[in-house]
This record gives sequence, C-alpha cells and structure tokens, in this order.
Amino acid sequence: MPDYPPFNKKLSLFAAIFTAVVLCICVSCSDSTPELSSATGYVIFDYDSMESYPSMRLAAFVQTVSEVRRVEKISVFNRKNRLEWTSESPVVFSDEKSQWTGYTDFVCAKGISIPLGLYDFTYFDGEGRTEQTVFSIYYDAKNAAITAKDFLDKKPSNVIEKIALYSEQGMLLYFGDKKASWKDDALIFKTNGQSSYYRTCYKISGDNSIFMMPPVYKNIQKIEKK
Repeated sequence: MPDYPPFNKKLSLFAAIFTAVVLCICVSCSDSTPELSSATGYVIFDYDSMESYPSMRLAAFVQTVSEVRRVEKISVFNRKNRLEWTSESPVVFSDEKSQWTGYTDFVCAKGISIPLGLYDFTYFDGEGRTEQTVFSIYYDAKNAAITAKDFLDKKPSNVIEKIALYSEQGMLLYFGDKKASWKDDALIFKTNGQSSYYRTCYKISGDNSIFMMPPVYKNIQKIEKK
C-alpha cells in the first residue's frame, strides 16, 4: 500500500491523482456488501503566507475492496476526545490496482487542534449498510505554532517534497515531483499554459503531517491588485 493516496487531477489538492476509474467486470457490484481494506488520515498544515501560522484540517481516506462508487457518506470518530465528523459528499478515486474514498476538509472549532490517537472510520453505502475500520493520527503539536518560514528554515531531513500546479480557477493541473528541468518559476508555469499558481507540499515520513506552503503566483501584479 502506498504511504499516502495519490492525488486526482480533478479533485482538491488533498485527494489523489489517478488516470481512470476502474471498470466493473464479470459480476455486478451494486448489491455487494461493503468491504474495506485500510484507512489512513493526515493533518494538513495550510499556510497563507510565509509569516503566518497554519490553519489545520484533517483528511481521511479508506481503501475499499467492494465497489467504491456505492459510498453514500463517511464519518470519522476520535476515540479519546469523542469528536466526530461526517461528510455526505466524499470524493471517490481509483486506479488499476486500488480504489479510495474520503474527505479532505474536516476541521475543528477555533482554538481546538486535530486530536491525536485512534479514529474509527465508518463507510455508509447507498443501501444503508455500514462497515468500519480504524486509523491513527500522530503529529507534533508544536507544528501548529510555527510559520512557513520557520518550517523551511528547520525542515527535517525525512520529508517528501511534491509540487501542485493549479489553474486560475483552482483546478489541480499537476501533482508530483519537481522536475529537474524546472530551474525557476517561469519554467514551472511554462509546463501548462493554463497554470496560474503552484504550491510546494511536504510530507513528513513517520507521522501524519502534510505542510502546504503558500501559493506562488505566475502573475504577481494581478494578485496584488485584488
């Protein structure tokens, strides 16, 4: 299983990238009992500027064995704090080997951090049937009180770096490694003529943290006039 789900070009940034929806073959899956493989969660530290503190949100996904498109809604429940979130519009994505559903924008009330510990992930299908699995969240709580600049100055060595390229409307055009040929921002934007801005993302190995650096815009003057 990958360390984290890939991101889909037509989904929000915190969803994954896949090339096609898996086709159903041989037997119908419409009445199949929900069956889950595994769940995973991430705490997203999202920066507006290099000097700001991050906003925080929880992204949670489950890999399914049964037909993922039968999902009606999902919920996640923290066992320690007994906080629960529900999404009635989970995203669905798949590739040739796996299929996932989840949500990328679970948030706490102002002043409350995403709880650590065990979570129950509950999957509800269109027939009202449910299936449940467990995932855990671990991250350094001090990360909520550091700026993007401080993070980059003290960036740990065990990070995975990715880049996300967006259109002006916020459509994700590319997510993946920064190419060796991208020597400057102009070459990054030249990759896709529809691109408007990009964000650098860091995933820390060994915990559930993802850091979203502030947007870098192609047309700075246009942004400053807004």
